Amino acid sequence: MDNELITALLSAGVIASLVTGIFSLITSLFNNKKIKQLESMKQQFFFLQKKYETLTNEYNKIASLPGIMEELRIPRFSLPDVTAVSADEAIPYYVERHELLKSSVEKNIIFFDEDLKNAIDESMVKTNKARSDLSECVDQARVSNARLSGPKVTAYVGSVVELQEKYKDLLKAQIERIQKSNSGLG
Repeated sequence: MDNELITALLSAGVIASLVTGIFSLITSLFNNKKIKQLESMKQQFFFLQKKYETLTNEYNKIASLPGIMEELRIPRFSLPDVTAVSADEAIPYYVERHELLKSSVEKNIIFFDEDLKNAIDESMVKTNKARSDLSECVDQARVSNARLSGPKVTAYVGSVVELQEKYKDLLKAQIERIQKSNSGLG
């Protein structure tokens, strides 16, 4: 009887140990799944934080760009924008601004949602086409030794101004989307 009791006790101990081991395995699998979810959320948070910081800095940079009036040191009482200076003086300013915007877009396009990328691309295509048309106008003005003017100049200037405003608005929209999605992570 002693042997049977000892065997029964040992068997009960082995069974209890086996049950505990199974529960421990299930608990560790559950915890592992939770840890993976937390790690994924942490990575998403850091990525969103980087996107937010980058786009916010870029938005502030674009929003603080001086207008042509300040850039070309035109007195405040002058006519607005390009009509206050000759196109020959203003075009280099707009070409430089276009290049700055183009560089910024190329650097930050990866941080935008698909619909906003498409909107930026449309504006970039329009501005690039206007610049191409302007190049033809510049060549003609050089050949004829005339002043740079006309609808192609106006179209280019307008497209650069529009690109800057649209890019600024799209930066702001993407930042707002990041803020909304970030609030869903918590």
